[in-house]
Amino acid sequence: MKSIISRLLALLFRPVLNEIRQTQAQQRHLSARLDQISEQIQATARGLAEAQGQLHHLLATSVQGIAGAQGELHHLLSTTGQGIAQSQGELHHLLASSAQGLAEAQVRTEGAVHGLRTDIAAEMEALRTAAAAGMDEAAEKVERIVLGVASLDR
Repeated sequence: MKSIISRLLALLFRPVLNEIRQTQAQQRHLSARLDQISEQIQATARGLAEAQGQLHHLLATSVQGIAGAQGELHHLLSTTGQGIAQSQGELHHLLASSAQGLAEAQVRTEGAVHGLRTDIAAEMEALRTAAAAGMDEAAEKVERIVLGVASLDR
């Protein structure tokens, strides 16, 4: 009688165990995917940080170059007059345009990073939700089997 019950339990629990193994395999896959996404985020963040550093360096270099050119312009202004004054106005305009363009590029870069982080966070949450749903489903199946076994004992 006991061997029959043991065989029945084995037959009943085999699908549940298979389901649990499948769910565990899915979780490992999802975990590996999350690790992959995390590595991509880190690589992207490093790349964006490097690009931002280059933008800052470019801005500093541009400002220094423009300041040097402005110094030369002041020297020429003392010797040539009105034509140099007009060039100085153009140089100030170029400086303002360069600074504005670099600031806009930095804002766009930061916006892209924020958007990427938001997208990745949403994907990670979806993966977590899918993993949790699989575990909930497996728990429900085990509970049904336990209830079925309990009803057999009666």
